[in-house]
Amino acid sequence: MTRKLLLLAAGIFMAIGFAATPALAGGDQYAPTNVDGTVNDDDSVTVTGENCPPNSTVEWRVNRGAKGQGPEVDSGTTTADEDGNFSFTTKPLPNGRYLITVTCGGDSAVLGVNVNQGNPRITATPNPNNSGRLTGQNFDPNSGYDYTVTPAGAQGIRGSIGQTAQPVDTGSGTTDANGSFRTNTDILGPGRYDVVVESEGLTASTVLVIPAAAAGGGNGNQGGGNLATTGSDGSIPLARLGVILVASGGVAVYAGKKRQGRRAAFINA
Repeated sequence: MTRKLLLLAAGIFMAIGFAATPALAGGDQYAPTNVDGTVNDDDSVTVTGENCPPNSTVEWRVNRGAKGQGPEVDSGTTTADEDGNFSFTTKPLPNGRYLITVTCGGDSAVLGVNVNQGNPRITATPNPNNSGRLTGQNFDPNSGYDYTVTPAGAQGIRGSIGQTAQPVDTGSGTTDANGSFRTNTDILGPGRYDVVVESEGLTASTVLVIPAAAAGGGNGNQGGGNLATTGSDGSIPLARLGVILVASGGVAVYAGKKRQGRRAAFINA
C-alpha cells in the first residue's frame, strides 16, 4: 500500500511540473508585425511596424536584390516606443530592388521594396553589320538580365502549322553598379523586331529596326557584295555599260563611257 501511495504522489508532482512549464512555441509573443515601407522623394525608405517589446532596441539592415541575395547597403538601430511601435528611415538608395530585415524580441520580419520601380528603359539601334545595339538604364544594380528578340508583332501569334513564333535571338548579361548595360544582338536580317529585357522582375521593351540599306555589311548595297567593274582602270561598274538588247538577229550594246565618245554598236550574230 505504501508503495502505491508513493507512486501516486510522484505522478501528481510530475503533472503539476508539466503544467507550470511555459510553452516554448511562440516565446514571449513579441515579433515585428505590420511592417510597411514608403519610398521617399530622395529615394530613402521609411519603414514602420509594431509589436516589438516596449522600449526595446529594433535592428534593421538593407540588402540588394529582390530576395536580399546582394550585399548589405545600409543598417542601423532604433527604439520601439512604450507600445512597441517603431519607425526608421534608410539612407537614399540607388535605383533597384531591396530586402529590408527588421529584428526585435529575438524575431525578424522582412520587407521587399523597389526604388524607382517601373522606370527601367532600353533603346535599340542597328549596327553597320546588321546586329542591334541594346542599351538599358534604371535596372537593378549588379543584377542579371535576359533579352529576347522576336519579329515585330509576332509574339504570341501562332503560325499556319500551329507553332508559336520563335525568337530570333536571346541573350543575357549583368547590369553595372548603376543598373545600366550595353550589349549587341546577333546579326539579323532587315526588318522590325520586338526587344524585351527582364531583370529581377522588372521589364522594359522597345522596337529594333534594321533597314534594308544596311544589308551587305554596311556598304549600302543590297545583295551583300560589290558591283563587278571593268575598264582599263577597273573602276566602271558593269551595270553602267548599258542594256543588252536582242533584236533582229543582233545584239545592241550601249557603251556608257561618254567621255570617250563611244556610240551604240551592232554586233551581227
